[in-house]
Amino acid sequence: MNIKIMVAHHKNGVIIQDDVYLPIQVGKEQSREDLGIQGDNIGDNISKLNPVYCEMTAAYWGWKNLEADYIGLCHYRRYFTFEAMPFKERLREKYRFYKKKTMGKLLDPGEHYSFQEQIIVWNPIVFKEMAFSFSRKLKNILIKEDYDIVVPRPYIENSQNVEQHFREIGKDHLRTLKEIVSECYPDFSPYLTKALSSHKLYAANMFVMRRDLYDDYCKTVFGILDSQLKKMVSIRWCLDPLAEGCYSRVSGYLAEILTSAYIMKIEINAGKVLYVNSSFLAT
Repeated sequence: MNIKIMVAHHKNGVIIQDDVYLPIQVGKEQSREDLGIQGDNIGDNISKLNPVYCEMTAAYWGWKNLEADYIGLCHYRRYFTFEAMPFKERLREKYRFYKKKTMGKLLDPGEHYSFQEQIIVWNPIVFKEMAFSFSRKLKNILIKEDYDIVVPRPYIENSQNVEQHFREIGKDHLRTLKEIVSECYPDFSPYLTKALSSHKLYAANMFVMRRDLYDDYCKTVFGILDSQLKKMVSIRWCLDPLAEGCYSRVSGYLAEILTSAYIMKIEINAGKVLYVNSSFLAT
């Protein structure tokens, strides 16, 4: 069983690598740094579009250059885990996280969204132990059972749906996304509609998919994102998609919506889904 989970890195950090995890430097084509790991600029790639596509340049690279039975994606500070924490401990860690991220202002996670078993980790050694434990257990599970996809439990928005959550992207981008899917990918359109209207989001473009599904996922998502960029340029929203302030990270955000929609497609069609937790290394 050959499983490859790409770990997107864009700067120095904790490197986790074994026969499952493959650290990959995203945006390597235009980076001044060499992290000493696989770059996303080798072979068929879209590395130069990393300011727009974010971690999805790794997803594209894996699609075109990796051979494996299962292919996945996570981030240098955000991994999958089978571990869980008692509710009170999770809540305490969430409060610490919110306090840090809001410059001392303490927010109640229940008023905004639920992490759904996301574990905040402060110790890199513990973080690495959890990651390696996951890769060992996952390989054993996938050898025994034929799962279609492995995903972290979704975020649950309590006060708004996914489309409202992503309104900062801009109405033009969301409208164009829906138009492209409706016109060019009509079979996928119901799943996008469901994802946008849902209070559930499979965030961060994290997953492990069976290879045939991964191929279909990438064909769908990158086809839509490529059309999105071309259409926004054609209506002169921005003539240079890499210019500062034009498309910064927008394709990565739109990919989160599309990834969530694709996972819902698998769920609705009775695919076999393994739900796991996620861990975040706070620094």
